[in-house]
Amino acid sequence: MRWRRLSLWRWIAQFLVFALTTQWAGLGTAQVTAGMEEAAKPPPIQKVAILDFEVGQGISPILGRKAADAFALALADTAKYDVISRNEVETALKEFGLVYPIQTNQLTTLAKRLGVRFIVYGKVVKTLINEKTSQASVQLQILFHDRYLEVPVNGANVVATTPSKPGVAPDILIDQAITSAANQAIQQVLATKLPEGQIMQRVGSDVVINRGYDQGVREGMQFWVYRLVRDPETGFMVRNRIGLIQVTSAEARQSSGVIKEEVVPIQYPDRIIGVYELPKIGVTEPPVRKVSKGLGSFIPTLLLIIAGVVLIGSLAGGSKRGTEAPPTTTAMVTDNGRTVKLGLGKTRETVAIEIYRATFSGVNTEGVYPIAILDGQATREYVDDDSVGSGTVTIDIDEKSPPNILPQIRRSLGTPGTSFLRDRFDYQVSYLHQPLQRGQHYWYAIRLVNAIRLTPPPTTEGGQGTTERREPFELVYSLSSGSIGPVTPLVQLSQADLLEPAGDVNINNVTFRFISAQGADEYIVQVSDNPNFPAPRTVTIPSQRLPNPDIGGQEIVIPNQNLAGRFAAGQTLYWRVGYRYSRDINPPEGGWVFSQVRSFTVPATPPPPG
Repeated sequence: MRWRRLSLWRWIAQFLVFALTTQWAGLGTAQVTAGMEEAAKPPPIQKVAILDFEVGQGISPILGRKAADAFALALADTAKYDVISRNEVETALKEFGLVYPIQTNQLTTLAKRLGVRFIVYGKVVKTLINEKTSQASVQLQILFHDRYLEVPVNGANVVATTPSKPGVAPDILIDQAITSAANQAIQQVLATKLPEGQIMQRVGSDVVINRGYDQGVREGMQFWVYRLVRDPETGFMVRNRIGLIQVTSAEARQSSGVIKEEVVPIQYPDRIIGVYELPKIGVTEPPVRKVSKGLGSFIPTLLLIIAGVVLIGSLAGGSKRGTEAPPTTTAMVTDNGRTVKLGLGKTRETVAIEIYRATFSGVNTEGVYPIAILDGQATREYVDDDSVGSGTVTIDIDEKSPPNILPQIRRSLGTPGTSFLRDRFDYQVSYLHQPLQRGQHYWYAIRLVNAIRLTPPPTTEGGQGTTERREPFELVYSLSSGSIGPVTPLVQLSQADLLEPAGDVNINNVTFRFISAQGADEYIVQVSDNPNFPAPRTVTIPSQRLPNPDIGGQEIVIPNQNLAGRFAAGQTLYWRVGYRYSRDINPPEGGWVFSQVRSFTVPATPPPPG
């Protein structure tokens, strides 16, 4: 065709081919770079210094020290951090003349003096004593300041409420709530994994990164940009922060962004990590700072995408085998709040199902232990519970594997290993299951391991079989399903949590008073003359939605209920509370989690008022 002879078109075609080739080469180099960085990471046991926590208005300063001590003890128990002594911290503070609260710009200097990777600081935001229920609640906010990036990279924002303990002194209840909050904070810290990636391209002030929607990246998220440099004191490669970018458009496996700050020019192959932000109570999104979408130029990236689709489609015929996400998976709370059941989507070729769990959306499935690995041919559902377990699952395919039977998984129980082997003919991945915490919101993700039948070796002339042996199957790994949730297992409220009515009650004016369950925001009361609560003989009374469900032990009152139209005098009536988290992906099995049952009587002669 004549247009092919035009030098302009030839130049454009060459430019697109060069740009795509550079991007593909960059992806390969990125994997090598990531591997080099992994080998150059600091030791897994990180040294940490913990400062006394600040306290909110009206809270005794001694609680700040108690909270810091409780968190230090819980952190040391994880065996993932080396917490230095309080004496070392106090000595360094005196040496520099620092007094509480320590300013952010002084934290890096203090970390270098102490030889630690992280400075942990926090605040006892509020404390609450409920004298009626003999319960205490404490809110803690905690941040991990990174010595090298010089910004917070982890933390926690939690509220803990003690069980009802009549007769226990308020200060003891507060101490117990602090300990519980510290343990919850540890779980949140260990579960946090900021998205990380790499700068792949830069055009003007716009960049392309190699992480996208499948890895939890969303429009508006901000990322620190850093380079690896050698720490002259330790000899390890460490992160040196050089800038800030903001995502303007997220696709499945890459995103576009705009440069917001740069100390030196940002370029390929600089690395990125999400800007940490304290999660809000009751809002379970990834703890990455997110702002309104900014403006940026998408034309260079769009040109590359269009050219890539055309070129790859012409070369590969559009094949995407092994890249699809799993079929739809559902989740709901079952067993009256005790467990979570996943209905699994799978294919006929599925030989293993990896299940992941997190306490925020954007569940990470890369380089972390799944909570379970199931036999893909044996089950269509999984029940998550409060058990503890770990082990390793292996799949081996070789020339001797039977061609008419899908490969089988082999499971060995015990301490999980450290390798995540996933290749065409070999699979070895460990799993680690920790108990469900009732009242906690969870998200899940699954990945499938499929066995795809390979074409058998060609026959020789005359129809005789060849002596060549080949593996009859290859393993193909799906993308992550994406986050499935939230789902919220809940404690069962006891009779002691159902405060009133009890005894003789005036049926014309009944007040229901009970304690909330942590994690639930929607409540009903059911009343019946039958303890099994058959629908035709049951009255359901709704309550207003609770605005802060993550604080358990709140008193809920439904006053002035007239039940005379449904029940008669002289009866014994039964009542219970149903509750759930309204934002769960599905209601609990049966619609509600139900409390234990209490009863009251309606005397033939109404009791006197008051």
